Amino acid sequence: MPEILPVLAENTHLIAEFCSSFPGDGRSTEFWIHRLNHWWKNNPAMTEDWPRGSMLMAEGSVQGICLCIPIRLVVDGKVQLAALRSTWRVLPAYRSVSLQLPMALDARISHLININGTPNATAVKIMKMFSHYWTCLRPEVMSSIHWGSPLAALCRMLRFSIPHKRLPRFVASNKITHETAAEQVDRHWVNIQSASLNGPVRDWNYWAWFSINNPSFSCSLFYHPLVINGAVFPLCVLMTDFGDGRLQLSDVWPHDATVNHLREMVNLIIKTARRHGFHSIQIAHLTPNLAQAAGRTGRFKTLSQQADIWVHQPSNASALNRGHWPLYNGDALL
Repeated sequence: MPEILPVLAENTHLIAEFCSSFPGDGRSTEFWIHRLNHWWKNNPAMTEDWPRGSMLMAEGSVQGICLCIPIRLVVDGKVQLAALRSTWRVLPAYRSVSLQLPMALDARISHLININGTPNATAVKIMKMFSHYWTCLRPEVMSSIHWGSPLAALCRMLRFSIPHKRLPRFVASNKITHETAAEQVDRHWVNIQSASLNGPVRDWNYWAWFSINNPSFSCSLFYHPLVINGAVFPLCVLMTDFGDGRLQLSDVWPHDATVNHLREMVNLIIKTARRHGFHSIQIAHLTPNLAQAAGRTGRFKTLSQQADIWVHQPSNASALNRGHWPLYNGDALL
């Protein structure tokens, strides 16, 4: 008889084995243990009683899961926890009861803002069927810059990987250490938090969690501190290395950085990327200022690629559209 149970801390190894053996995954149990620990144990937003998710048990083993990651948001100037939904997987033999997993999870997180950054078309239909409070935040169109030899262009067209050096997890435009960067970022975050647009809490813990301390994906933090009127204005960019010669700028902060300041930073990132052997940079962001800055360099072109972020907030969903969101405010980089 199938049974729906809450996922507990001691179930981490079971969940990792299920994920690694799930059809089409192809990643090791060790990868998933590190990833799950990153989501929960090492997550700066984690609380002792956080609902990790639901699992379907039958025949003495896990047959399905629906997981949940805590993330801190600032909404109308106040910090609150939100639920980041992830990894709804059920083996074919038990798909007839698969809806029981998100329903069991909903009973524990329905009072929170829910975020789903990676739903497929089927999942979106099911989400809307259960609630009309899901809101789609649609990002700006991506921009891209390419360079290199005709051979590099051919490799891009054929989607061959081009060898390049891995970026360090922390890249600064000067010789500043990440400890000093942490102090500057947190100081600036405290000063502007109440006036920040709705979106993730972007203190140092946020940037370090996605980049320096991220065991699953190759993400780096590019840090460029500006001094404006005697005060440090820290520019942070989350950079994602896809492993094939493409570098993506997945998040940028603060939201009120001027286009001229961002253009200066983009030019520095271009030099860094070229020095490490990348053949292109892509920019993906829900706010247009970074795309405008890139456009003013005269070296980017527009692509048609888009991705949606789905947010569920019964009380005031429309307010979240007035936000400063990274493209991957889902589990794609976690």
